[in-house]
Amino acid sequence: MKLKGSITLIKFLLPLFLLFSCSHYINYIEKKQELELVKTKQAPLWCKSTPKINIIHDDLNTLEEVNKILPSYDIPITDLGILLSLYQTIVRPDATDWNSRIQLHYKMGKEEFHMDFGPQYKLPFFNALLSLEKKGGTKFTLNYWRRYLNSRLPKRIKLQKKLNEFISLNEAELLGLKSINKRFFRLNKPLQPNETFYRPSILFPKRPQYSQPQPYSYAIEKEEENFQCSFDSGLYQKGIFLISHNKDSENSFGVIKDNGDYFYAVTKKIYKGFKDSNRQSLFPGLTAQSLNPYCTFKTDLGSVLLLSYNSRDSGQLLYHLYNYGVKEAKSPQDLHSFISYPRHQFLLRPGRLLYESERGNKGQLRYFLSLDFPVYHVKNLGTILGLWSEKKQTTFISDPRVKTNQSCLLPKKP
Repeated sequence: MKLKGSITLIKFLLPLFLLFSCSHYINYIEKKQELELVKTKQAPLWCKSTPKINIIHDDLNTLEEVNKILPSYDIPITDLGILLSLYQTIVRPDATDWNSRIQLHYKMGKEEFHMDFGPQYKLPFFNALLSLEKKGGTKFTLNYWRRYLNSRLPKRIKLQKKLNEFISLNEAELLGLKSINKRFFRLNKPLQPNETFYRPSILFPKRPQYSQPQPYSYAIEKEEENFQCSFDSGLYQKGIFLISHNKDSENSFGVIKDNGDYFYAVTKKIYKGFKDSNRQSLFPGLTAQSLNPYCTFKTDLGSVLLLSYNSRDSGQLLYHLYNYGVKEAKSPQDLHSFISYPRHQFLLRPGRLLYESERGNKGQLRYFLSLDFPVYHVKNLGTILGLWSEKKQTTFISDPRVKTNQSCLLPKKP
C-alpha cells in the first residue's frame, strides 16, 4: 500500500508554499516521490471476534463496573448508550455533565447517525440523551436508567485516572471547597486512582426545550462525495488552519454489540471554577466551543468512521489521512496502519512543523528538515480512532498513541 503521489501533495503543500515561500515543496512535487506505508507489527488494537457487547473507554474501571450492572446484553444500542453516558456523569464530571458539548455517533441496523450538540443548546448533554430517547429505538426511558443506576451502582466508586489528574491540577481551589474536599480529598490530599469516593446520585435538571441537531456533512472534495467530514477541507487547501487555543476537558466512550450496532460519544467542557457559578455541576464549566472533527466514508463491505481529538488542529490530522489514501483501506488491519503512520502538523504564528520523528524513517525526516521553517520533534500528535463496520460486525480500532481499553481485549478470567 502506498501514499498518494503528486496530486494530493499539490493539494496540501501548495497553500503552504504560498504561506512560507518555500521552493522545497515544488522540488519535492516534481520528483513525484511516493512514501511506503508499512503495515505495523504492533500488537492488535482491535478485536478479532466480537463479544455480546464490547465496552470502550480509557479507564478499566468503566469496563468492569458497567459490565457488573448490565441488566442484559440484548437491550438496544441506544439504551446501552444512555446507560453508559449517565454512568460517565458520575466518574468523569470534569468532562461529562449536562453542560458538556457532546458528539453522538451510533448505528442501529442499517441506519447511522452523526450529531453534535454544542453551545447553541441549553444543557447540550441532556439534549443529546433526549434525542436518543426520542429516536424510538430505546426500550426504557431516561428516568428508568437514572433510577436503575442510582439503585445498582455501589455507594463507593473507584476514582478514575483522568479525574485524579483534573483534581490534582486544580487542587489549590478545590481543596477549600467543603463539598469537594469531603468527596475527593483525604488528609487534604487528592484521592489517587482506584481509591474510592462516595458517588453522588444522578439528578436530572429541568428538561430544556428539545431541538434536533442538523448533522455536519462536507464532501472532502467535490469529486469525493463518498468521503464526508464535519469540517470544510477547502480551508486547508487555502492554507487556513483551524487551530484551537482552548484546553478542554475531554472524555470519550462507546459500546459495540455483536450485531454490528455501535454507540460512541465524545464529551468536553471548559472548566471555569466556582466563582460566580450557580454550582449546578460538581465542577462547573462552559460548553466547549470547538467541534471534534470526524469523517465517514463507504467501503465495498460497509462504512468507516474516523474521529480525531487531543490536538490543536485535529481536522488537519484527518485531512492528512485522507491525502494518504485512507479510503483505500480494505480491512481493519489497513485502517490501523493508516492510524499508526507518523503524523505531522503545521502551526502558525510562528510558522512551524511538528513531526513524530520516532515513528518515521530517515527519508521522511530528511525531507522535513530540508524545508525553510522550523521542525519540532514530538512524541505523539493527537488521537485518531476508527470504527470499521461491515455486514453485521463493527470493529473499534484504537490509536497506539493512547491507552484505550476494550472489553474484548481484556484477558479472560480463569
